[in-house]
Amino acid sequence: MQLTAKSSVDSVRREMISKMLIPLPPLPEQTAIATALKDTEDLINSLEKMIAKKKLIKQGAMQELLKPKAGWVVKNISEVGEVKRGASSQQIKYLKSDGVRLIRINDFFDNNPVFVQPTADIMRYKINEYDILFAGTGNSAGASYIAPNEWIGLPHSYNAPRIRINKNENRTYIYYCLQSHHILLQQKEKFVGAAQPFLDTSAIANFKILYPNSTEQNAIATTLVEMDSEINSFEIKLQKCKIFKEGKMQQLLTGKIRLI
Repeated sequence: MQLTAKSSVDSVRREMISKMLIPLPPLPEQTAIATALKDTEDLINSLEKMIAKKKLIKQGAMQELLKPKAGWVVKNISEVGEVKRGASSQQIKYLKSDGVRLIRINDFFDNNPVFVQPTADIMRYKINEYDILFAGTGNSAGASYIAPNEWIGLPHSYNAPRIRINKNENRTYIYYCLQSHHILLQQKEKFVGAAQPFLDTSAIANFKILYPNSTEQNAIATTLVEMDSEINSFEIKLQKCKIFKEGKMQQLLTGKIRLI
């Protein structure tokens, strides 16, 4: 079948490319522009490598810090908090803009909010400051997440259950335990389904975590928080560099800013 201009399949033909117009400054200015953009690209690449290296270092530190040691005890998650699912699809009425934001698994990794009608039924599932959210299904099943302050008081969805940590426990330490190799092995044993892995609340509640005394919990949590903060600072810098590069390209490659 021959494609026409009205076809639903997008294509760019060679003759179309050959007729594209590009702004072409004198050669010295081309060189200056290319150098400026390459310098920014090099900085982006170095930041990406640094972030990858810092994450590997943190991963190694977690494995060492959370490895079983003499005097540590083993506790089930149910001993340190309460596991509950959020609002089910039958309880949810989605809205285009107004209403209240519903926290889902996708929100752990991206800012793509959806809004729902804030009924009494929905608002029974509000997040509070002692909660750790958990991805209960999908490709990210098993991922844990501490909600930012702006999520406190918002409802969460069925597939993003929460662990409400007891007030006398160290939530941050438990959060890092949930990311440890020790827990990942338990998750693999308790996943239900192959194509769409699923963890029920009883499986989460029965995860066994390694428990040192409170002083050691605080020290471990503080060390890992500092490492995460450093990684986060590099990620913010990386994002800023990418935005800067986009703006720089727009200005330099359209002649809005001249280097020569």
